[in-house]
Amino acid sequence: MSNTEFSPEAAPAALSEAAPEAAPEAASECPSTSRSGSRSARSSSRRTRQPKAPKPVVIPLAPVREGAELAEEYLRTFSTEEIGVLPLTAFVGKIIFVECDRQLHQAMKVLLDEELLGFDTETRPIFRKGAIPPPALLQLCGHKNVYIFQLAKLNDKAVLAELLAARHIIKTGVSVRDDLKGLREHFEFTEHGFVDLGDVAKKMNMLTHGLRNLTANLMGLRISKGAQCSNWAREALSTKQIVYAATDAWISRELYLRFVDLGVL
Repeated sequence: MSNTEFSPEAAPAALSEAAPEAAPEAASECPSTSRSGSRSARSSSRRTRQPKAPKPVVIPLAPVREGAELAEEYLRTFSTEEIGVLPLTAFVGKIIFVECDRQLHQAMKVLLDEELLGFDTETRPIFRKGAIPPPALLQLCGHKNVYIFQLAKLNDKAVLAELLAARHIIKTGVSVRDDLKGLREHFEFTEHGFVDLGDVAKKMNMLTHGLRNLTANLMGLRISKGAQCSNWAREALSTKQIVYAATDAWISRELYLRFVDLGVL
């Protein structure tokens, strides 16, 4: 794969919640464009964009096995203090950035052959009441690598519709409905093959349904949320942001596999 790549193994400090933010260095194959030109093109795109009527996102309840049960130890809640002392984990494999249409098409050739993808998005936070912006990032984790799509830099985003509609690929995450609703601000698609881990947890009578709590409950590990409210729309992401975004997609895939091991899925 010749896309822009970043390996968190080269930046172990990123595993620390207090790690300083430093943008990784990576060479890009995308056609060179001046920053001012890129900003102008994006600004023009925003001015001509027509608002779309929101469409309802309907996802069937998680496909839990008939008669599946979880041991009592997985049904309890975890306090913030309990989670805080668990070992910190993060994705340490290869992270591939998708920053232009050429890279997008290269990534699709690989991802359409996957059977299970961890799925997540990141959106620039808004600290006052108002419209929520569309996601800045889409993250997908396959069996080896994590792909991070910087959506504002992609023109042919509609090719992602084929992946989101693929019935043969399971896409799994938490709060999937909200993520899909946000992605519809970028392009239209019909989703298939999605499993919301929060729905699985609710159907199994687990008392906590978020990604951080499920990681603690099912895997005895802690994921950092230190970069959650950072600016995901910035052109150059920091190492801390990159590892955070990749970890959310990776741990979503790992949690699905953990539910499979426990006989739930």
